[in-house]
Amino acid sequence: MGQTEIYIFIILSSLIVGTFITGIVLFMLQYRKRVKLYEQEKQLTEALHQSELQHAKIEIQQLTMSDIGRELHDGIGQRMTLASIYLRQINSQLSPEALNEKSKEVGQILLETLNELRGLSKELTTDQDHLLNLSGLLQTEIERLLALQICEIQYDLQQVSLIQSRKAKFIQRIFQEFVQNSLKYSACQKMDIRLMQQQDTITLQISDDGKGFDLNAEFHGIGIANMKKRAALIGAELDLHTSPGQGSRMQLQIHLNDH
Repeated sequence: MGQTEIYIFIILSSLIVGTFITGIVLFMLQYRKRVKLYEQEKQLTEALHQSELQHAKIEIQQLTMSDIGRELHDGIGQRMTLASIYLRQINSQLSPEALNEKSKEVGQILLETLNELRGLSKELTTDQDHLLNLSGLLQTEIERLLALQICEIQYDLQQVSLIQSRKAKFIQRIFQEFVQNSLKYSACQKMDIRLMQQQDTITLQISDDGKGFDLNAEFHGIGIANMKKRAALIGAELDLHTSPGQGSRMQLQIHLNDH
């Protein structure tokens, strides 16, 4: 091999080695760049995840507070309203027997209110969900209405499927809200209550012959809003119909396969 060929070989070898080294350097630089981008993306993903968790936590807290507010208004508030109605009746009763009976009923309502507060506390600290007898819950509510003797109550409660306690409680609150509004504001003489089931749909219907009101013209407080909110939360369909002088009617359809 001549001297020229040796020079050419050295130059080519140097070029090859240089190209190889340059390739390795570029590869390392690109790799480090990708690692850095990966770390940045990882940190960003983690930050977004933490943000989403915090947002979800805040939403859960807001929903929990809303549930507590509705429970206090629709549950405890309704019990206290019922107790106040009994107390007004006590003031109008003159016989000792009637006074004694009404006093016992007020005491029972206050005891149930205390139990309801305990139940609310328990629900906030447990994830357990069990099945309840909706017909039995509404039967108890109707018996309280009959004891008031404010208006005539006609009812027909069919035995329906057991449902989740959350659904049952919400339906009970909607029932209480409608009935208490009828007793307090409508001056009704008759009330009709029906509970029935067809396949996977339970229907609760309540109507009264009270003075009614204009749904589009009056401010109704948080009662009706809570009824609608509760129905939406359990996937139920709530229809309210009323007009001045025509009484009020509510239909609640609960779909067992939802939620």
